[in-house]
Amino acid sequence: MTISRVREGYRLTYIKPCVTDKNRKMAEVMLGLGSPVDPEFMFSRLKAIYPDLGCSKELGLARIKNDGMTLMVFSNGRIIVREAKSEADILRHVTEIANALRV
Repeated sequence: MTISRVREGYRLTYIKPCVTDKNRKMAEVMLGLGSPVDPEFMFSRLKAIYPDLGCSKELGLARIKNDGMTLMVFSNGRIIVREAKSEADILRHVTEIANALRV
């Protein structure tokens, strides 16, 4: 399933049941950033929303754990979501991240 959410600034590549738990969802999203963001900028903006953020500057990756869900945010705008409770949870978090990374 591909859903375009241009207004929110991202393209949802897919949402489907998780491999490990069919009651949870996984997704891949591409933010419409235009170009990769500086990892330090990404980390500082996301840390304001998710204080327990894990970061890898070398990989340009931020890892967020929230209510059993894992979100991996890459500096190129790709987001991988695992073990979300619902599609609504995915869309809410992705929209928050997209808004935080807008310059």
